[in-house]
Amino acid sequence: MSLMISVEPELEAWLREEARRRGEPREELLSRDVAIRWASARNAPLLTSDETELLQTIKAGLPESFWSRYRELIALSDQTEEKTLQRTEAMIVLAQLRGVGLDELRRSLGIQPVPVVQ
Repeated sequence: MSLMISVEPELEAWLREEARRRGEPREELLSRDVAIRWASARNAPLLTSDETELLQTIKAGLPESFWSRYRELIALSDQTEEKTLQRTEAMIVLAQLRGVGLDELRRSLGIQPVPVVQ
């Protein structure tokens, strides 16, 4: 049996990527998922509207655009930590060479802590 359906562009993109990742046609991926859901629904107890709402909340995830941005922010955070570590190590060595404390070195160089929140 053949069936045509329309899906949102974001879902279509996800189906395309998931099918590519699994190495199978989108149609097979979608057909198998529907068959699994149908078999599960036949054996599943009827849910109350409260249970249905709770399950929808539990299963709801964040969109890929969120996770993409989240991964970018983690990378930025890692870069910030690495650069801060390099600067701090260099200041410690310079302070030792000059025979001064780290706070005194910072003051003499005019290095102010970078505010995290502006």
